[in-house]
Amino acid sequence: MGSFVPEREIRELRDLTRRRTQLITARGQEAQRLEKELEDTGMKLSSVLCDNTGAS
Repeated sequence: MGSFVPEREIRELRDLTRRRTQLITARGQEAQRLEKELEDTGMKLSSVLCDNTGAS
């Protein structure tokens, strides 16, 4: 008896969900990196902005 392989639609949905999770994680990491770079240059935007990645 072989391993369970879900239908194609389910596999594609899982792939999309996995990719979306990766992109969300990468976005958060980049936002943190940006904030750290700005703080290293003397700009502490987090004291005046709630979200430094959004529109103001």
